[in-house]
Amino acid sequence: MRTPSGAELMDVWERAAPLAPEGRALALLVAVLPGAAWEDLAALPLGRRDALLLALRTAVCGPRLEGTATCLACSERVEFTLAEDDLLVPAPGDAPTDSIHEGGFDVTFRLPDSTDPQPLRRAPDAETARRLLLERCVIEARRGADTVSPADLPEPVVRAVAAEMGRLDPQAELRLALTCPACTHTWEIVFDVAGFFWAELDAWARRTLHEVHLLATAYGWAERDILALSPWRRQAYLNMIG
Repeated sequence: MRTPSGAELMDVWERAAPLAPEGRALALLVAVLPGAAWEDLAALPLGRRDALLLALRTAVCGPRLEGTATCLACSERVEFTLAEDDLLVPAPGDAPTDSIHEGGFDVTFRLPDSTDPQPLRRAPDAETARRLLLERCVIEARRGADTVSPADLPEPVVRAVAAEMGRLDPQAELRLALTCPACTHTWEIVFDVAGFFWAELDAWARRTLHEVHLLATAYGWAERDILALSPWRRQAYLNMIG
């Protein structure tokens, strides 16, 4: 993985902005992984993809992450700070498929990847989305010699498959425990690596566009020349024009 320049980041931000969240994540990775095909990255289990995104984010933004959440009890704004190492969870293996035996059923499945979230957004509720994900990820389900549709798997088997998916790809769903300093309420949030990084990149790109506009207006420089300046030197010029 190589570290992109400011101009390259602006280009990928522009290309990825119209895409769905998972498309944005893949566009970022394609830009920095020479020779990587979109289809191959899309087939990576979500946790493997997010580990790559974390490495890219660290290269671009540094290892420190600062975020906010809203307390569920008193609506206080809660700030939290993390390091990249706090968010990396080693996976027990690299196999994208596995199988379990539960309640007399043998189920072979693949881990969720970047092709799965978008169809699930059309589901009317979380339970329907969970069942749709199971149907997409189950490769084969059998009870003895009989083939069983994923939709007909009993709930204990569904829970067992979900638990095994979580065990095999723990990076895919990061949960942070937070405590409100105002009311001491404690709760968990799911930390979305791809969404967090994109929000940072979007804020950086819009701020940088404003800086480019000011410097281009003042000095007549081209955008790529301005983006080639170090952040420190760019800020020095901005300070001089007020």
